Amino acid sequence: MKLTPNVVSEQPTGALPSGVQSLADRYSEDLPSPDSLLCEYHRWWRKWQANGETVPPATIRDALQSCEAGFYPNLNILLRMLCTVPVTTAKCERSISTIRRLKTYLHSTMKSERLNGLALMTIHYGISVDIGAVVSDFASSLPTRMKFDSVDFLRKS
Repeated sequence: MKLTPNVVSEQPTGALPSGVQSLADRYSEDLPSPDSLLCEYHRWWRKWQANGETVPPATIRDALQSCEAGFYPNLNILLRMLCTVPVTTAKCERSISTIRRLKTYLHSTMKSERLNGLALMTIHYGISVDIGAVVSDFASSLPTRMKFDSVDFLRKS
């Protein structure tokens, strides 16, 4: 993240990075004075530029501990928000639970190749699939035992 002191100290200028600006715009109602964020960030940058003796904190948690709330109120709140935002996404959790459901229900009756295919179809349900292309690909990959000139005998009279 662009607010951690180890990243801030490597910046050539004290200009507000676009990622920090977009975060501030998103949570502007939660910040005490969003208009002063640029000045705060510049002071934050100068603090870590001048701090040449010690190694600057590399994690958001350590940055929060070194961020004085009275001197950097907006940055302190942004860092607190970043500490509480979950790092994982629900898509990963959904994928794991989908695979678990598929394995328990279908594990004994199918091969792993089909199980993997069904898992991918369930996980990526938003992707549209051309059914005609899938059927023609499947039909061309497997040799048929008999070739019928017509399939009229299957129709009911």
